[in-house]
Amino acid sequence: MGDQLKLREKEVLDLEKSIQTTLSLRFGKTGEINQLRANLVEPFEDQIWNAVKTMSEKNGLGIVLDKNSHVNVVFLQPRYDYTDKVLTILLKGTEKEKEKKTNKK
Repeated sequence: MGDQLKLREKEVLDLEKSIQTTLSLRFGKTGEINQLRANLVEPFEDQIWNAVKTMSEKNGLGIVLDKNSHVNVVFLQPRYDYTDKVLTILLKGTEKEKEKKTNKK
């Protein structure tokens, strides 16, 4: 009876290790979920970055702050809010992509 108990305990420990390995492979920092998320999000982040860069170069800005992040902006005059300009650049890019897709068909 003691041998059977030890065998069962070993099975349980092996299963726990297997579960931890699977969880790490799927949900860990370098797991499948994070890799998929990065692959899906990265192209959009690149588009946003390029739009912000284009807007800042066109307007001669030395610094661009993200007002939605944890930067404390006490006051911002609307003339210094370039959100709409960045969105315009992004929307032009998506319109060009749509035109390319419709022209290919």
